[in-house]
Amino acid sequence: MRVSIVIPHYNQVDLLNLCLESLSEQTFPTEHYEIIVIDNATPGGIDDLYEKWPGVLFLTEHKRGAAAARNKGLEVAHGNIIAFIDSDCVATPQWLSHSVSTLESCKADMVGGRMNITCADMKQINAIERFEMIFAFRQKKYIAEKGFSVTANLTVTRKVADQVGAFRDCVAEDKDWCHRALALGFRLVFDGKAIVSHPARSSWAELTQKWDRLVSQDFALFRTNGNAMWRWHMRALVTGVSAFGHVPFVLMHNQGGGIGDRLAVIGHLIRLRLWRMWRMERLVLQGQYDSAVQG
Repeated sequence: MRVSIVIPHYNQVDLLNLCLESLSEQTFPTEHYEIIVIDNATPGGIDDLYEKWPGVLFLTEHKRGAAAARNKGLEVAHGNIIAFIDSDCVATPQWLSHSVSTLESCKADMVGGRMNITCADMKQINAIERFEMIFAFRQKKYIAEKGFSVTANLTVTRKVADQVGAFRDCVAEDKDWCHRALALGFRLVFDGKAIVSHPARSSWAELTQKWDRLVSQDFALFRTNGNAMWRWHMRALVTGVSAFGHVPFVLMHNQGGGIGDRLAVIGHLIRLRLWRMWRMERLVLQGQYDSAVQG
């Protein structure tokens, strides 16, 4: 087996089915890849998918979280290449072929592909969805400037997976895992032709739920790495004021829509960056409170 595709899943049965459909249509030779789905004990189970996709290996991981699910998948994977994708994503038919080809032709150890954002109705895109289309999953920037790829579209050699080891729970797991790989000397590259699509968040509640998780995971990783707390306060301040620096980016973006759409996106941009700054500082205060109570 040449490639193992590892997919963590929890309670997104319809989206997982779409993901599996896209993987069944890959141009990469079918006999050279396996698909492993690790379900976090979805309520009601996913028996219907077992019947529909007999060639897929379905496992159950009762410990909640994508990190634990991916780790279980890695334990049983047979491939000398591991391709990670999320259950709410859809891959283009050439996704795996491009990922593997770039891994080999660039003599890279890890490949992060492009993420496209899709909306339920592309003819009626609301401001939150348009915000996501502009700002979500900026893979090329993540890889070039921040040294990581999201695990919704990451392909690595088995050597990397074995040497980096398990994904760590309750931290920004994709960032943490890629940074650990880079620290070992492995090389991460971007491939704009290895494309995976992800549905846009469409409401303020969905957007803040996403960022509440990401900010909490970033804070956990920050504390794990033993950084001085003043650096976190500075990061929070920069997060808040950085919204205004992105205004020209929104105004010039080819997916910004009309001027009214762009102004609405800018409004959500400022609102979200200020919300994130508040959430970052609240985590510090909550940590201080917890320490005082425990003390």
